[in-house]
Amino acid sequence: MTERDASAETAVKRTGKRRRGLVHVLAAFTLVSALQFAFGMWMDGRGFLWGDALSRATSALLALYGTDPHLAAIGFVWMPLPTLVELAWVSIYPLWPGVVSSGFASTLTTALCGGCTAALLMAASRRFGIRPFIGWAFVLVVCLDPMLFLFASNGMSEGVAAPFLIGATVCIALFWHTGQRRYVAMAALALALGFASLYQAVQYGGALLLVLALGILYGDEARPSTPQGRWRALEALGLLLIVPSVYVGFVWVVANWTIMGDPLYFAHSQYSNQGVVSAYAGARLAARASGDLWSSVLYVGERTAPFLIPAVFLVVIRVLEGRFRGPGTLAIILLALSVPLGMMVPQVYSGSSFGWLRYFMYPLFAAAGWGLYEIASGRKRLLSCVLVLAGWVAAFPAVLWAMETPSIGQDEHPVIRALTTGEDASQVGFTNYLEDEAPVARYVEDRVMRRGAVVAVDALQGWPLAAQMDPADLGHLLILTPDRRFQRAVAEPERYHVSYLLVPDPRKYRGDLINQTYPSLWEGRQPGFELVEKFPETMQGWRLYRVEEGGA
Repeated sequence: MTERDASAETAVKRTGKRRRGLVHVLAAFTLVSALQFAFGMWMDGRGFLWGDALSRATSALLALYGTDPHLAAIGFVWMPLPTLVELAWVSIYPLWPGVVSSGFASTLTTALCGGCTAALLMAASRRFGIRPFIGWAFVLVVCLDPMLFLFASNGMSEGVAAPFLIGATVCIALFWHTGQRRYVAMAALALALGFASLYQAVQYGGALLLVLALGILYGDEARPSTPQGRWRALEALGLLLIVPSVYVGFVWVVANWTIMGDPLYFAHSQYSNQGVVSAYAGARLAARASGDLWSSVLYVGERTAPFLIPAVFLVVIRVLEGRFRGPGTLAIILLALSVPLGMMVPQVYSGSSFGWLRYFMYPLFAAAGWGLYEIASGRKRLLSCVLVLAGWVAAFPAVLWAMETPSIGQDEHPVIRALTTGEDASQVGFTNYLEDEAPVARYVEDRVMRRGAVVAVDALQGWPLAAQMDPADLGHLLILTPDRRFQRAVAEPERYHVSYLLVPDPRKYRGDLINQTYPSLWEGRQPGFELVEKFPETMQGWRLYRVEEGGA
């Protein structure tokens, strides 16, 4: 065989290997995303429609089909990427008005992100030189983890951020393993997209920067990337990692400033996390730990512990192989505890967090992104492989326990109960905002909007109405907060042809803009308005007021 023939044969083998690798990646994406989408839609049909997920999808709906369509209607409190992605799905709203209310838009978004998580882990296993069947085993134990699987099917922001934060971790681990700088660039892009999905990426990104520094300064594998010295490499690669995320943050602050008139609108407006937490002060699980540092640490620790199990097994591998004192051990600890200690303890202590279980799941992202590296770099690969997979298997019942315990998994407990008993959302006490406000939506559409009357409502509590409105009514007769005329329309309803105001009970929802504009409206002492209908059976205790001609 000539040298040319040998080269051609080698090229053919490489092409075949790449094709087989691509098949595995596409198969992982298709299988996982299909499973998560099917599960999500099944649960949606049983009434498990998550409020935050539907709220973001409704913001996308208003940006395209509200009374004042514009991109800024996506909102300036929560990071925008989940809503921006959902713009594609809600575009079919005129053809299918139930695209949001059915849960389709939300579930499809996170199911695709869950498939991306599976695909990138499969691709990474090849980059680490791990056999396909081990790669498949790792993908399945990660993606079928109860918490990761649930949040890849319910439309929540954690499901959107998962592939980006896990991907950023994988890329930093690949840099540690190969010393190739391109992986730092890939991690930077993934981290920026993660930050565009949720705020927890700030603390997680800080940990990634420290892990990058550990790899450059103390890791032998990354030495080829430091031809001009380790400190010069740290300066350059550190900037490469964080600049895209800093840019995302800069754009977000500038957008808040130029559009909302306050660069920190997302942090302290009535619609911000702090504003919402204050409005629901009595409903916070974490309220009992506020103001007490030790109680805050215990609260966070109890909820974080089940999610730390896969990371603990990674540390055990390093202990058994005599690598415990290496920088990789500190890297695992930094990533796993970055959000629990860097964000959740301060928030719980200051009373600015609801303390939902999902806020503590980030150690799973760290273990998912770092696990393949431990398999590839282990001195005893079989032992490393067994322990990495065993960590996820051991975490399965522990995570289920946390989700099933009402005092810990307040949102997740009804889901687990429904899966074990066959009951639907209403039977297990899951809060379905659309179902709760459906009587209000039907009354307003049938009794008010059929006569062409315009209704104004604050979107903070009124978004479930928009999610289930007829397209013609949503686009012309329901004015919500994203409409740039909203504040003026509430202050001068007749001038803006607003005939009705829909308001929640101000004793429960002090931040409602209409109640703030007319503080005597609820008691019936506001001249120019007439009470038309009460809805005491709803959580918000809605009341509908008619604007009297010449009175307001």
